[in-house]
Formats: sequence, C-alpha cells, structure tokens
Amino acid sequence: SFGIVSAIERTRSELGLHDSLGARNTTAYIQTDASINSGNSGGPLLDVHGRVIGVNTMKAMGMDGIAFAVPIDEVKRVVRQLTAHGRVLRPYLGLKFIELSEPVAEELNARAAEKESRGLFGGGHVARVPARGLYVMHVTPGSPAQRAGFRIGDTIVGMRAGSPAAEVVSTKQMVDGLSEHVGGQVELEVSRDGEKANSWLEVTVETMQT
Repeated sequence: SFGIVSAIERTRSELGLHDSLGARNTTAYIQTDASINSGNSGGPLLDVHGRVIGVNTMKAMGMDGIAFAVPIDEVKRVVRQLTAHGRVLRPYLGLKFIELSEPVAEELNARAAEKESRGLFGGGHVARVPARGLYVMHVTPGSPAQRAGFRIGDTIVGMRAGSPAAEVVSTKQMVDGLSEHVGGQVELEVSRDGEKANSWLEVTVETMQT
C-alpha cells in the first residue's frame, strides 16, 4: 500500500450496495489502496500522525488496491448506540423525500407549471419548490410524520433538538441528525406553499423495525 486516499465520500449506491426496503444507510466510505483480503478486514485506517480515521471494511471484488473504510465519525456513532441500546437504532418518521438542487427544483417547477396551465390543480396557484432542502414526496398514513402535520409538497430545510437550528440540505444530514434522537422529539423547519414564514413541526423519532 502507498497510503493513497482516492475518494472520501463514496456512497453505497456508487459501490453497488443495496439496503433493505425502507432503510436509509448514509455511510460515505473512504476509498483507499489498503490491501484487504478475505478475513483481514476490520483493521484501523491511520493518517500520517497515527490517528485512526476509519475502519477498513471491504475491497472491490476482483481488484487489488481498491478498498473502502468506514469513517471514524460513523464508527463513533455506532459505538455510542451499541453502548446505550445494545444495537444500532435506525430513525423512522414515515417520510419519503428527495434532495433538492437547482436542476431538480427547476424540473419539479416545470412539471407543476404545466399541470397548472392545464387546470389540473383546480385553478389554484402552485407554489414554487425551493432550490435547497428535502422535498417530501410521500407521507405514510399513521406515521410520526403524519401525526406531526407533514404534507406532500413540504420542503424540510432545517432541524433543531435542544440546540441551535441547523440547515438541512442532504439525506445524510437528516438521517445522522435523527439518529442521535431516536425515541425523542426533534423540530423540523418546513417551507410550505410559498409562505413567507417557515413552519416548525415537532415530530417523535421512532425506531425502524428491520
């Protein structure tokens, strides 16, 4: 190994890994040239100062010099949950959403404008989707999200839980933030229907049964 880190945020989908139905695993792996063979994964990935920055986990099948490590912050989060609960708790709200970007927002707004021009919204005005945040596509009936008052078309833009509010622009931010509060309540900031003032909805973070 030459100690090369060639990428720091390789997602599971990029690596061809799939999660169970309904689960969201947001781990972003470190890609290195560490030599990993069957049976010898699990060792620490160190920086030049000897500090642990990850745990070597797997390699690309049929290739040498392409390996992946779980970042140390993710390892610490899992250890905290194992210590406190004896297992890893995955948060559940009952929402399906997509990450917004300018191109995604433009496409959603174009589709809404077309439907509005065809009178498919009963003559009502359709609010524009913002360029950042998590756009809610589905709310599960009877879920914590529905009980909290979430609606399809909401955009989640912030989160707070006993601390200053933080902006939410990615699935990873959302899931990682919720993971620290399973069994408790968090407040999510929602942009809705083009209202000038955003709303804060308090929701109970339940545990996903997998």
